[in-house]
Amino acid sequence: ADAAKFQSFKTEKIIEKNGFKKSSTFQKKWKKSVWDVYKNAELPLEWHKELNEHCKKMEIDFLSTPYYNEAVDVLIKLNSPLIKIGSGEITNWDFLKYVGKTKKPVLLKRGMWATYKEWLLAAEYIISSGNPNVILCERGIRTFEPYTRNTLDLNAIPVVKKLSHLPIIVDPSHGIG
Repeated sequence: ADAAKFQSFKTEKIIEKNGFKKSSTFQKKWKKSVWDVYKNAELPLEWHKELNEHCKKMEIDFLSTPYYNEAVDVLIKLNSPLIKIGSGEITNWDFLKYVGKTKKPVLLKRGMWATYKEWLLAAEYIISSGNPNVILCERGIRTFEPYTRNTLDLNAIPVVKKLSHLPIIVDPSHGIG
């Protein structure tokens, strides 16, 4: 591997305690509440420095997906090679602007519900804040198919290449699992 990728979030900053109770999403099948699952998965910011140092010893990059400004600041301080924006954050305009001020390369995932236009507008928020280093990442979209969680939208590659100058990569992990 060339990198180890984590997620930097605080549960109370990304979901409501009573969220997903009447949801039709895949989380509805979990035995624990969405809050408890997320709370148990938190990666404290205090651990980032130690994980980064361990990654350096292993000669791999330490990456993390931040979900709030403090987490971005920690990644900048650790000299993370890029900032990955999760698909759920592409409509968090203030957060995108904050990340855009970092000048770090940004990997921008497409939301499972996002149109090409919405995805490219999210990239524009980053670019208009002074950071032209945006890489788009197609990760699969939601369809009418009830047997799969997401469907990889390979059409995104040629369409977005016509609409934008930005580089685009594909993450098949959501679209096939």
